[in-house]
Amino acid sequence: MYLVSNHLQTVTRQQLQLLEQEWSISLPPSYIQFLEQYGQGTYCGLLNVEYPDHERLQEFAEYELWEHDEQSPITREQLTECIVIATTIDGDFVAVHPGVESLIWLPRHSEIIERRSCGEQSWVECMEQWIEAAYGPRDLAETERYFEPWNNRQQHLFLMLGTQKAISDGPSGGTEDAESGSAVNNLADIARQCAAVMKPDLIIDNAYSGLHFFRQFNGYVRFNYAYGREVAVFYEKEEPQEGNGSFLVRLLQFMREHDIQ
Repeated sequence: MYLVSNHLQTVTRQQLQLLEQEWSISLPPSYIQFLEQYGQGTYCGLLNVEYPDHERLQEFAEYELWEHDEQSPITREQLTECIVIATTIDGDFVAVHPGVESLIWLPRHSEIIERRSCGEQSWVECMEQWIEAAYGPRDLAETERYFEPWNNRQQHLFLMLGTQKAISDGPSGGTEDAESGSAVNNLADIARQCAAVMKPDLIIDNAYSGLHFFRQFNGYVRFNYAYGREVAVFYEKEEPQEGNGSFLVRLLQFMREHDIQ
């Protein structure tokens, strides 16, 4: 698993054990181990691993978002007693409850609350299963799985490919606009040039976006192929003595040279 940043804010087993005692819950051992090793963060841009939160679902008890029949692992009243430990970026919750042995999956786009179990699996394996259930099968190699730690250091820049570059007479790899007849520049071409010049440590490409990860600034560049013009740079502010400050400057210079700013 690739770590976007080397700056981790891990959680001690003792901290989690105190919460287990206070709330009379049992946290999955694999979850505890993951927080000990990596801390909070987002896995593959889709699932957030979070510090146990006993207040997150309080407000949802007022609304009838889920069914609470005999098949449901919890009642509506028990919803306020659930402890959230993970979420998807679309609002699904993974929670534990003092009276339920399994994990509880509270979906954003369904009324059916489900039971989930990790068993002897690692937390990464559990997350892979939940992501597949929520978003469908993914074709990610082991080396393309990444974790983005939450450490309050990340900064970002949102850049746009200029109009003159986005619409050109006939760029390599361009696609034809059916209505205007003009060739639309393929942002993937610029991404490939960026990879050749800047040498990312990891590249994850699909039809909609390209992610280029760089250890030099504990971050990544996201090329939005679907929109065709947007480029986002996520990075951590470096200390002058680290000697990496020039990398962001060089990256932004490359972007300006390709009319991205």
